[in-house]
Amino acid sequence: MADSIARKALLIAVAVGLAPVLVIYLSTASGAARLASLVWGALLILVSWLLARSLVRRINRLTEFADRLLDMSVPRPQLSANNDELGDLARSLSRMAPQIEEVVNRLRN
Repeated sequence: MADSIARKALLIAVAVGLAPVLVIYLSTASGAARLASLVWGALLILVSWLLARSLVRRINRLTEFADRLLDMSVPRPQLSANNDELGDLARSLSRMAPQIEEVVNRLRN
């Protein structure tokens, strides 16, 4: 995770989740409230990280697909298209792939 979206999302989740957790933890003497704030903060960070990791995985598949469009010797990976913006991009790339292959073949011949 060099400088990826997942790392940035994790840092944002920690920054956003840490302040309320610390306020609740430090302002109450109740052990249950303190524990609940720590659990809530940990869950926030975990969910943010999982979501970011999922998005990064999908973006990496789209990048791999686009990189392989010009390399005819390597089969293109199948793209799964969800009903969101990345799914729209995957469908567009899939529709464009045969046309790009045709243009590349014409240029090579």
